[in-house]
Amino acid sequence: MGVNKSDILLFSADDVNRVRKKLVELQGGIDPITKEPLVSPCLDHLHDNSQQVRAAISREINVLVGKIENTYMRNIKYWCDVPLAEILRGVADYLEQEPLPIIHPGWKKKAQTAFNKLNAKGQDAVLQAFGYEVTIKPNLAKRKQAFAKLLASRTVTYGEVLDEIKGERE
Repeated sequence: MGVNKSDILLFSADDVNRVRKKLVELQGGIDPITKEPLVSPCLDHLHDNSQQVRAAISREINVLVGKIENTYMRNIKYWCDVPLAEILRGVADYLEQEPLPIIHPGWKKKAQTAFNKLNAKGQDAVLQAFGYEVTIKPNLAKRKQAFAKLLASRTVTYGEVLDEIKGERE
């Protein structure tokens, strides 16, 4: 990178602004992590004793990188000798794997939340679609109770519930 001697050791916000602008130009306005146009670029740097600048990156990505590095330092490095970059490559591979055909119990809370967002008519329609009789003027508590009972019955799948709720939103 072609930098001036005055761009090596930064002292002020003006120095940071000048170098950030140069880096944005050298990077062609592209964030090196997302490969997308920079959004609110900031000067990213190592948080070790060197304080060396890495690049200009989007502020939101900078926040993510900081959280990842802090989490690694606080929660992982003390028990694992694997470098962060290697762990992140493993995380990327892991996230791209095909998931197992097993649904985590968190589905019930997500289904309940989606059901709760429906109006009374939509909630009644969902319950009726699964064979629950809706009495005249049932209240919200009774609807929620009936829906919870439906979920606990193990007679419906998460996909069936979501499809029915989605149909009521349309």
